[in-house]
Amino acid sequence: MSLLGSASLTLAVRIVLFALALAANIILARSLGSAGRGVYAIAVLVPSIIALVANLGFGPANVYHVSRASLIKKDVVAVSLVSALTLGIATYGLLALGAKISGSRPLMGVEPRYLLLSGLSLPFLLAAAFMQGVLHGEKRFVQLNAVLLAQSITLAASLAVLLLVPVDRLAGSIAAWTASCIVSGLLAIALVGQCTPISLGLHLPTMRAMLRYGSLTYLGTLTTFVNYRFDLLLVNVFSGPTQVGLYSVGAGLAEVIWFVPNSVYIALAPRVAAASEEDASFVSTQAARSVLILVAAMAVVLAALAPLAVFVFFGSAFAQSVVAIWLLMPGIVTFSVWKIMSCYLLGRNFLKLDLIAATAATITTLALDLLLIPSYGFRGAAVASSIAYTTAMLVDLYWVTRRSRGSAREWLVATPRDVQPFVRRLRTLNSWSGQPRSSVN
Repeated sequence: MSLLGSASLTLAVRIVLFALALAANIILARSLGSAGRGVYAIAVLVPSIIALVANLGFGPANVYHVSRASLIKKDVVAVSLVSALTLGIATYGLLALGAKISGSRPLMGVEPRYLLLSGLSLPFLLAAAFMQGVLHGEKRFVQLNAVLLAQSITLAASLAVLLLVPVDRLAGSIAAWTASCIVSGLLAIALVGQCTPISLGLHLPTMRAMLRYGSLTYLGTLTTFVNYRFDLLLVNVFSGPTQVGLYSVGAGLAEVIWFVPNSVYIALAPRVAAASEEDASFVSTQAARSVLILVAAMAVVLAALAPLAVFVFFGSAFAQSVVAIWLLMPGIVTFSVWKIMSCYLLGRNFLKLDLIAATAATITTLALDLLLIPSYGFRGAAVASSIAYTTAMLVDLYWVTRRSRGSAREWLVATPRDVQPFVRRLRTLNSWSGQPRSSVN
């Protein structure tokens, strides 16, 4: 499958994922209100943070080593599953200990029982991340997207069922999210098992190789997380769950644009890792320019439609979420280009350079969050994020122009040739839609 074909497949799935996520968010917003939506956001964010801290960079390491065939795949899978199980159980134990010490007092602004419920997802979150790395490295994009679809379908369907059942809506919503993580983790393992024997084991040379590559991507992942998720915790501390609910709805709509760079990243990463330097530079600069065209156009449309979309889908109680969308939009665009630049640096094993950009963004995020959130709430968080994303893109632009064969112009300035593949694909779709359809008598 070509890069455009792989990215188009992934983007099509992302559109379906957006529809499912939108349905889930509408149910959450309408049934929980802004304050309950904020508590839910923190409750599912905490295990996500823990899984991120515990993953040791194995997901990106699996993409790199499997795509290059530098390690035996069976050993990679065995080490990944043992690590997911061990780290998942250990981190849940620490979470349970924290809940026990806290007693009935809120833990990170959330009742401990909610965190214990969402924390059951930890082994499955890790397993899904590690196995998705294997599928990604094998370029099995259909199976990779199937895992994401399974999680979103499970969550949306479970939340819809909850509307018909007289239960604690907040607890039920968190349970639905946990169930969706369990389903995606088990499915990811099953799909990897179709082509690779599933076993448990600690092959030490394999683990050391995975840790060597994963350690730097791990630090980069942590800093990237701080750049676009940690602010929810700070908004909760300084402004409360209602502000978190407003911000999470706005950010969720704004980040729909990231489906484009994320889709391209998934298709691009194994190709950059396996390609020659000349080919890697060519395909990466072309992808960056194309992504910039698409996300800039989408940003303009989304900014214009945001007031109507928020009112129709979430109601007047979330009207202030529109401000978050507008303030995040510049950073959403620059982050999209940063994603492609980061893909090139990671694929060419320039991990330290990408880490510098992520660290610069993290410092910017934390400094501006602490400066702006106490006075401006989620609005301050949105401004801080936009500036931080732009900072990271500029730092990575400095590095990619020195480590690749592409100039700043080649990375950022589109040409008519960059638009031609999309025009051809649209013409193909139009020709399909214009074909006469047979009737059944």
